[in-house]
Amino acid sequence: KSPAEVADASGKACSTIFKYYFEYIRERALTEYPPWIAGDVVARVLAARESMPNDERRLKPLFDALNGEIDYEILRTVMICHGHRECGPHP
Repeated sequence: KSPAEVADASGKACSTIFKYYFEYIRERALTEYPPWIAGDVVARVLAARESMPNDERRLKPLFDALNGEIDYEILRTVMICHGHRECGPHP
């Protein structure tokens, strides 16, 4: 289920569910993008990230580069998973 579906089912705010989800993917060093983020969205985020200088690869410049079309929660999820792919699993 997506975080929005979990939020609806649990009665918790979507931002709270995302907070728990970010902790979960960080702790487990997940590298797979979740199925509720479409592959074309992942590709757009990563393409925008690659076109940016290293010192600008933060969420706000990425959000702006994508014209605000992709939510911060999705950007953060893709970037966390991508970071785990680049760095490998944590010991």
